[in-house]
Amino acid sequence: MKKLKTITQHNEERREFYMPTKPVYNGIACDECGSELIDSRPHVQKLSSIPQKDVHCSNCGWKGIVIS
Repeated sequence: MKKLKTITQHNEERREFYMPTKPVYNGIACDECGSELIDSRPHVQKLSSIPQKDVHCSNCGWKGIVIS
């Protein structure tokens, strides 16, 4: 029989997705200092003709937008 996850396990996974406790690095270098950028609000995508996300650099404080 397949082992199913509990409601508590499911909710913890979804909570971590919507409200991460760790920074969500995205593999993109900061234009200013070269450090890896962090998604400012990982679960939020700006709805425009080209979807975008807010990002920032924890090293130098640079903020910007990337295409999703």
